Amino acid sequence: MSLRNAKSWEEARDIASGKRGHADAFGEDLASKVAKRAGNGAAYGAVDRSNPFPKSLACPKACGTKKLFKGLYCPTLTALGADGAVDVSGIMDYAKFLVDDGTNGVFVGGTAGMSMSLSTQERKNLLEAWVAASKKYPTLEVIAHIGAQSVEESRDLAAHAESIGVAGISAMTPVFFKPSTVELLAEFIAHIAAAAPRTPFLYYHFPDITGVAFPMKQVMAALHPLVPTLRGAKFTSTHMWDLGDCIDLGKSLGTDWDLMMGFDGQTLSTLPMGITSHIGISCNGMTPTWNRMIRAYERGDMKAAAREQEIGRKWFAMFAGEVGLWNMGHACKIMLAERMGYKHDFGATKPPQKVIPDNEIANLKKAWANFKKEWGGAKLFEHEGLL
Repeated sequence: MSLRNAKSWEEARDIASGKRGHADAFGEDLASKVAKRAGNGAAYGAVDRSNPFPKSLACPKACGTKKLFKGLYCPTLTALGADGAVDVSGIMDYAKFLVDDGTNGVFVGGTAGMSMSLSTQERKNLLEAWVAASKKYPTLEVIAHIGAQSVEESRDLAAHAESIGVAGISAMTPVFFKPSTVELLAEFIAHIAAAAPRTPFLYYHFPDITGVAFPMKQVMAALHPLVPTLRGAKFTSTHMWDLGDCIDLGKSLGTDWDLMMGFDGQTLSTLPMGITSHIGISCNGMTPTWNRMIRAYERGDMKAAAREQEIGRKWFAMFAGEVGLWNMGHACKIMLAERMGYKHDFGATKPPQKVIPDNEIANLKKAWANFKKEWGGAKLFEHEGLL
C-alpha cells in the first residue's frame, strides 16, 4: 500500500512505522527511510519522524467536512517603530478599522506581515496582540502563519498559536533548503501541524515566492492522510486549473476544503468555483470593493461585479507600478495610515526590503489620489452590505 493511497492518517502512520511496509507513491520504502532518520520529540521541539501525529490528539472540529472560514481576511501589515522594532501599540485601532471596513478575519504574520524577517519572539508578540484584539472584536477571526525555515521553530510557533486560541494556523514551505519531493514537504507539514493538534491547519501555497511549485493537488493528496487537522489551503497562485483540481480532490475525499484565494486579481474568477474565502493585501483599505463585488455576483449582476474586480485589479497595478511588486507592503502601510486618519504611523520595512524614498512616496500619494478621483472618490469606500 502506498502512503498517498492510505485511507486514514492511522493507516499512513502504520505505513511509516513499518506495520504496512510497502513502497510509497514515489517508489521509496517510506518505513525504512523514516526508521533511519527517526528522532525523539516532545510536544514541540525536536521531531519524532516515525510518528508525527499521535492519535489521541486528533482535532474533531478540523476533521469536519464543511468550510470553517468565509469572507474577506486581511493579511495584516506589521508596524515598525522608528528603531525598527515591531510596534503593536496600534493593533486595537487597526482591528476596529478592519471590522468597520467589512473584514471578517486576519491572516497574521504572512508575506505582507514580513514574517520571515521577524524573530520568533516578535512573531509571538504580534500574534498575542491580534488575539487580544479579536477578543474585543469577536467577529474578527485570527489565522496565524507559523511557517519558518526550522521545523522546531515552526512547531514552537504552532504550539504558541494554539495555546492563545487562534481560529487556524497556516504554514508555507521552507524556502532555502526546499523539499525536493511532495513526500518531504508533507512530512515537514505533518510535524509542525502536530504541535497544534486541536487547531485547523491551512497549507500556504505561494510558489512564486517560495520556489516550491508542486501542484497543490499533489500536496493536498499527500497531506490528507498525514494531517488530521488539514482544513484547506491559502492558494496564492494564478493557476486556476490546479485550484479546480484541488476542489475536485476534496469532493472525492468527501470534504469541502477551505481553499482561500490569495491573489486579489483572481477573486471574481474563483466565485463560480465555489470559493467563499479570500485573503488579499488590498484588504488593508480596499475591503469595500471586494464586498461590493461579491454582493453583485451573488445577485447575478456580473457587469457590476466585473467593474469592482476591475477597480481592484487596477488598484494593484497602480501600486505595484509605482513602487514595485515586492514593495507593496510599505506602500499599503501608506494607504492604510491615510484611511485610518493618520492615527498611526506604520513605519517602513525590515532589511533587506527596500524603504521607499520620499520622492517615490510623493509620487505614490499623487497616483493614489488620482485613482480615488477616477473611481468615485469617497464612494470607493462605501458598503453595499457586509458579508
